[in-house]
Amino acid sequence: MAIQARNRRIAGVEVDILARDGDVQVVCEVKTLRLSALDALDAADSVDHRRLARLSRAAGVLAENGPVRVDVVAVSLGPDGLTNCLHYPNVTEDA
Repeated sequence: MAIQARNRRIAGVEVDILARDGDVQVVCEVKTLRLSALDALDAADSVDHRRLARLSRAAGVLAENGPVRVDVVAVSLGPDGLTNCLHYPNVTEDA
């Protein structure tokens, strides 16, 4: 996967990362969450259905030029730094 742009506005939606994975354009949301020692949350949990709908709208505009998918990258930061980084590909079925 190759990053093409960061913080790009598409159809009125700010896309954190616009990438290409082979012949597929990737609209990627990056969420970072700072965790205390007691937290067990995943940063991806903070991407709600409204945000996914906006990302799907941006993907729909890009889909006029070929296949597109929407991904989420969840970064969790603990007290000592990076705790976890997870990539969730193709989080919407309608993109």
